[in-house]
Amino acid sequence: MVLRLAYPDRVVIVEGGEVLVFDGRLHSAPLEDVLRSARGSPAPLPPEVREVAGDIVRALTGQGRLQGGSRNPLKGLAC
Repeated sequence: MVLRLAYPDRVVIVEGGEVLVFDGRLHSAPLEDVLRSARGSPAPLPPEVREVAGDIVRALTGQGRLQGGSRNPLKGLAC
């Protein structure tokens, strides 16, 4: 599964359990940490990744690749 999100000032790619944000510099974080952060749990993320965490969850949920309410943040994610 590959997810790409484009913004005027950055590109986000989710692939293979990793989130990449390019805004002139490359920032990365594990998808599991990004999902945990978007759900309100503490996770060590670069601020550039944290800013798009909610958009990633919305995109994955909208595609039916992420099930809400799961205890495992990756359960239901078709990778």
